Amino acid sequence: MIGGLSRTLPGLADFHMVGHWAEGMIGISTAALSMRRLIQRLCKQKRRSFETT
Repeated sequence: MIGGLSRTLPGLADFHMVGHWAEGMIGISTAALSMRRLIQRLCKQKRRSFETT
């Protein structure tokens, strides 16, 4: 939870909110960064490496 906004919904497995509105900032780069952070968290939870090219 960041800024009082949870990014998941109770009872809805594997739902994650991403985007500029979920981050509280505006811009397409913010939306991309939001998705990147989610993928990094999911990789960490599943004990997989996060790699970019």
